[in-house]
Amino acid sequence: MKAIIREVKVYGVKVPRKGTWSLHRGTIPTHSTFTLVKVVSEDGVVGWGEATIPFPTLKPLIEYYWSDLLIGRNALDIAHIHDELDRIEMMVMERIGFWNPARAAIDIALHDMKGKYLGLPVSSLLGSVYRDRIPMIKNVGIGDVNQSVQVAERLVGEGYRTVKIRVGADEKLDVERITALHQHLGPDIPIRADANQAWNLKQAVSIIKRMEANGLESIEQPLKRWDIDGARELMKLIDAPIMADEGFWTLDEAMALMHNRAVNILHLYLSKCGGLYPSMQIVQAARAFDVDVTLGERLPLGICEAADAHFAAVLPKLRYPCAISYDLNEDDLLTESLARSAGSLHVPDGIGLGIEVDEEKVAFYSEQPARLV
Repeated sequence: MKAIIREVKVYGVKVPRKGTWSLHRGTIPTHSTFTLVKVVSEDGVVGWGEATIPFPTLKPLIEYYWSDLLIGRNALDIAHIHDELDRIEMMVMERIGFWNPARAAIDIALHDMKGKYLGLPVSSLLGSVYRDRIPMIKNVGIGDVNQSVQVAERLVGEGYRTVKIRVGADEKLDVERITALHQHLGPDIPIRADANQAWNLKQAVSIIKRMEANGLESIEQPLKRWDIDGARELMKLIDAPIMADEGFWTLDEAMALMHNRAVNILHLYLSKCGGLYPSMQIVQAARAFDVDVTLGERLPLGICEAADAHFAAVLPKLRYPCAISYDLNEDDLLTESLARSAGSLHVPDGIGLGIEVDEEKVAFYSEQPARLV
């Protein structure tokens, strides 16, 4: 069977966000300025992909380097297409990974098309399906104690069974906030702390040890992304599992963390890791090292959110909820949004990604001027 690609369209969209939160290094942008890829086969079958990284850099990259490569290729031959993407990226950048978000948009679109040709959901293309609902986690941003408690209590009331709190701005306040959350939410609601590379090793040991008595599920990226030696030492000095996020984009980087025993959990993003195909390679490597995998994303629109749901559905074990759906975008660009209930995201039914993209909405949001924030 062949699914010959006839056309590749790339859209830069700018979708306003309904809300925001703060990290220790600043406040998240007010808009989702993302890249969408639409591939069309000679038979008229369409596949959609999305990259959740600001679009002004990605749209011309895909159009200039990769669109011509894709036209005339069999969309079902995803592994070989990735080999060709590798070849071009190595020729231009001399290493793999810098273009992963653009690669992810293409990869997701190819999987969507392949599923439609084979009459299968994307999850069935990836492996055995273990779940049809994905447990999720949501954010409590930087703020004072009362604000943090109010947001966390609202999330628990909405059905979320784990809360993620951003830390790193104020050591004393961070400990007070986590202590207050644990007291108000109780022992049945674990708390994930995300430091976004805020600390050095000495700071991390001191702060995390004070947090650990307060229902700490894990600590996400406590040290700088390059500090593998520090992460390995931190693993020996604290009890809470360490979750790597900014610390890896590629299989090679994930392997370096695992080989050096510097991580307990990989927080994988389809956009950062290059899409479904390379992300599944990371999952298989993690199984060999007995390292857990969970999933995150940068406030995805509907296409990437659907891909995330299919991907999470095939993870053999999912002990840590996924940060893949924050419901903050004004629109997800779908004719029908993915279903949610009790803190879970439902895996779409149907073939391919199981979604229908609203092309009128894509056209509308594509008309907005491009800005990074």
